[in-house]
Amino acid sequence: RFIMVKAKRHNGVSILEVDGNIEPRDMVDVKNELKRLMDRHRFKIILHFYGLESVDYAGLGILVENLQRFRSFNGNLKLVGITRKAKRIFQRFGTWNIFETYPSEESALKSFKPIYSS
Repeated sequence: RFIMVKAKRHNGVSILEVDGNIEPRDMVDVKNELKRLMDRHRFKIILHFYGLESVDYAGLGILVENLQRFRSFNGNLKLVGITRKAKRIFQRFGTWNIFETYPSEESALKSFKPIYSS
């Protein structure tokens, strides 16, 4: 069963820590949490998965839909902790290259910092 471990903020980025596999009934909880963040004008999001081995097509659809919404507000939805098995599922459905994925929460957080040119 999907378990949301905790939600936290760091330098304007909201981090949702998610433990376990995402089953269809669990995606409603994820979708509601992402909507809550959007309603609060929090558009920079990291979904940090722990042990995600499986996600279905409907779950991927919800992630893609929310990614597009956050990007429309100059935000983003970045993923951390995707296992090789889950990566293959993303690839099979053609969604792997849509998301920015990172090996660690720290690297995902750094990616949100603005790039300044001299």
